[in-house]
Amino acid sequence: MKTYIWSLPTRITHWLVFIALVLAYILSGEEEYINSHTALGYLAGTLIFFRIIWGIVGPRYSKFRDFPVGIRKLKEFVTNMEATKHKYAGHNPAASLIMIAIMIAIILVVLSGMANLATEGQGFLAFLNLSGESEFFEATHETMVNILIALVVIHLAGIAVDTVFHGKTGTLASMFTGYKKLSGENAKLNGFQKVFSLVWIAGAITLFSLAITTQNLKLSDAETEKNSKEVQESGEEEAEDD
Repeated sequence: MKTYIWSLPTRITHWLVFIALVLAYILSGEEEYINSHTALGYLAGTLIFFRIIWGIVGPRYSKFRDFPVGIRKLKEFVTNMEATKHKYAGHNPAASLIMIAIMIAIILVVLSGMANLATEGQGFLAFLNLSGESEFFEATHETMVNILIALVVIHLAGIAVDTVFHGKTGTLASMFTGYKKLSGENAKLNGFQKVFSLVWIAGAITLFSLAITTQNLKLSDAETEKNSKEVQESGEEEAEDD
């Protein structure tokens, strides 16, 4: 028995956000990649905002009301995973909490990054006049990135645990196919959901394309000096090792 759990818009959003965040992290801190880094952040932020709205107007299993959050449910799940393996077709209690935390963290990562750019009079929030606050927003951005990384590691660990206890359900495979091997009601998209998801995802990709091709951002002098110093120190350490 197979049940359609994760609709195509949900899966596309999940993987686009993942790819955008990984690439943004890889390209962070380099002057030549600042436009790409920022555009990827815009893409992730726009898609997560869509995912939050999707949690209200989307199909079953993607809606927040289907997230079994609560201390009692979490305790029941953690203490008896084998017995509850078919109870939650969508997110289980632990996954629900982590997913909500990841969404919040991504929003804060993007907003703090935009605020950090605004301190240099750049980006979409430049109008806020945040000059003089660069150290605060830079530190906040780095802290939120580290928190997000920790949450993603917990998320991956949860998938590994679920694979051990509920391997036959096919949770990992469902992130690609949309289907889990269990009985339940299939997720279905109505006309509004199809149009809404298409417009939003296309809009996010369009915003990314415009940001990466039309912006001309620059790292602050302090950030450039910091990166140069780190590269220099790394080179000195390698020379000492030799």
